[in-house]
Amino acid sequence: MSLKLKSLGSAVAAARGIVMSAITTGTPLSITLTAGHRLRNGERIAIAGNATDNNTFGEWTLSGVAAASATLIGSSGSAALSGTPIIAALCDRTPFLPNHAAVAMVAAGAGAAATDGIATAVIEKADGMTAGGFTYTAASGVATAGFQSALLDGEITIPAFADFGAVCVEVNLSRYMTFRLSAWTSGTFGAVLLA
Repeated sequence: MSLKLKSLGSAVAAARGIVMSAITTGTPLSITLTAGHRLRNGERIAIAGNATDNNTFGEWTLSGVAAASATLIGSSGSAALSGTPIIAALCDRTPFLPNHAAVAMVAAGAGAAATDGIATAVIEKADGMTAGGFTYTAASGVATAGFQSALLDGEITIPAFADFGAVCVEVNLSRYMTFRLSAWTSGTFGAVLLA
């Protein structure tokens, strides 16, 4: 049996791992992504929260993936970027399926500071989405806007890269998975799911 990897992106500030910064019009739509996203052709993502244009809203398979761009297969229109769209990794294919366990690995990369506690990483999950954003089902059974932590212990502090370089934790997969840094001092941090 071999492990499969799904990228959750990378961040160089207190931000999400995969961020969309522009859209080109046409058929299909092409999106500009932050460098270091580590997505591949055939990868599945979900996009929500583009306030003025819903042409990017939905679940997409990527093609033409480059260092800072990708094409949304099956998309069309003259999309405009407004608000803060959120991109999540879509877990809808084996071995990445909702309610399955996986390992999330967060690693420090270039420029990480030489002191402990330089970043706080969060692996998050949601099980629904609307054009305005993602939702998760609260313990009460009510759909709640946003994401909830997928980590068994909530947020984790990433030690300095010089110490050991990566932290691995077990997560409970949901349909939509993201990575973000909620605190950050310096350097690049990336996250992947392994299943």
